[in-house]
Amino acid sequence: MSAESVIRALETRHLNRRYMWQASAGGGVQQWLTTRPQGPTPNHATVGLCCFHLPLLAAFQTGDLSWEAAGDLIFAQISAGLTRRFPRAWAPAGIERYYMGTFLGRYRSARDALRRARALRRGDIVFFSVRGLRYFAHVAIATGLGMETISFGHGAPMLGRVALPVQRRSILQLRIDFGNQITEVHYGRPPW
Repeated sequence: MSAESVIRALETRHLNRRYMWQASAGGGVQQWLTTRPQGPTPNHATVGLCCFHLPLLAAFQTGDLSWEAAGDLIFAQISAGLTRRFPRAWAPAGIERYYMGTFLGRYRSARDALRRARALRRGDIVFFSVRGLRYFAHVAIATGLGMETISFGHGAPMLGRVALPVQRRSILQLRIDFGNQITEVHYGRPPW
């Protein structure tokens, strides 16, 4: 399994394309991935996906993640959201955690906290938390260029469907996209 092949797929197949964003409450790619995908990949311009579906889809497309494992990760995401526990299945080797906003602890600024963090490695999965929604307020994949990620669905409405692009965004840009509501950033090596 390879984090490199997944980030390469995101960069070559998905970056700058517009997909239909849909909250993770089911349907769309989530339904396709959890009901044994057959036939061609759904048309993402019309079939909804959310931020954490995109890396799963890329890992599935590269052969680095089976449909069973993708389904298990979706259910682990749901469980983590309900229990507010660390989603170990998404980062089996553990995660780094650095606070943002008023939760900076000993750091003076978000930039200082991130500067002291272990550098994001290419292919790391990056989780964003807001108050009341730990780990899965947003998910992106690190490009290996400083704090840059490949992100989808940033700034999307909580409900409904809207066409949005897959873009390169830094962690600090994503914080702005979320109205400075991001309180924590966690990241680690994904299971693929």
